[in-house]
Amino acid sequence: PNSDILFHIDFNDNQGIIHGFVQVWHLPYSLKQFLDDSKANSTLQFKDFISKELDIDEKKGYLWDYTVLSDNDKKYYKGMEFFFKKKDNMYRISYFVPVKQWNKTNKSIFWNMVKSFKVY
Repeated sequence: PNSDILFHIDFNDNQGIIHGFVQVWHLPYSLKQFLDDSKANSTLQFKDFISKELDIDEKKGYLWDYTVLSDNDKKYYKGMEFFFKKKDNMYRISYFVPVKQWNKTNKSIFWNMVKSFKVY
């Protein structure tokens, strides 16, 4: 109730190593400002944080590429997230892998997810 999140779905691999989620938010204001505020107010312990503006197959948005320390299991995770807006909705695709298991295949899977994501 009263949440800006309209849709949320979690996913993970069959070994429980890789996980992530897809969300749809009602966001009638600037995506950049929302992301800047989110990063500034986060209590997560980021390292190697990069934010880039990208246009992927007509989805103009922002990539967050970082490493973060998990509060749950005290492991470092590689995180890749892509955020974009269409009208008053923001779409978020998030993908997380323990740093020790991160590889080029994971990066490719993330980008395939982003490129295959369609909003009608």
